Amino acid sequence: MPELLKRIGTWAYRLVPVVSLVLASIALTRSVQTGRLLKQAGGLLELMSANLTTRYIGQFPDFMPDIVKTLEEANSTISIASDFPGYAMYSDHSDYVKYTGAIGTKLTKPVQVKMVVLNEGERERLSRFQFKDTRIEDLKDPNNSHLQNFLRWTGRKSQDIRTVDDFVRTLTGAQKRAMWEDF
Repeated sequence: MPELLKRIGTWAYRLVPVVSLVLASIALTRSVQTGRLLKQAGGLLELMSANLTTRYIGQFPDFMPDIVKTLEEANSTISIASDFPGYAMYSDHSDYVKYTGAIGTKLTKPVQVKMVVLNEGERERLSRFQFKDTRIEDLKDPNNSHLQNFLRWTGRKSQDIRTVDDFVRTLTGAQKRAMWEDF
């Protein structure tokens, strides 16, 4: 019996390097294949990331031109989830006009447009929160181009807005009109 163990030990001693070499070759081949797959997947992930429907695009309202461009390039379905239907209406009215124009153009084509926004009460609550620390004097400052543009396109005069509450009600009304008239 000890002679048999000695022979098995000798064969095992000679076989271990060969088996290790074969296993290492298989592992190396698998590693190269996996590397190729990961490289392909990385390219695919990059492509997918560039075409994600939801991604960080910057700080409001700087990204409005990107949103308009994306809307203009859409060809089947547009899904919009936003706090306000009149997105950028007050902050950057010229971009808002481009935004509604891009959506309006898509509505004349076979493109499905879906929009989900806060209800009227929540929009008003959010507007009140947004302007809670704003003084009417600061809001009505002649250098405040946002308010001046807002008054011009809503057909209001500065005298129509005596308090921040007046402004919020006017803004909420404009948002409501945007929802039913612009879209």
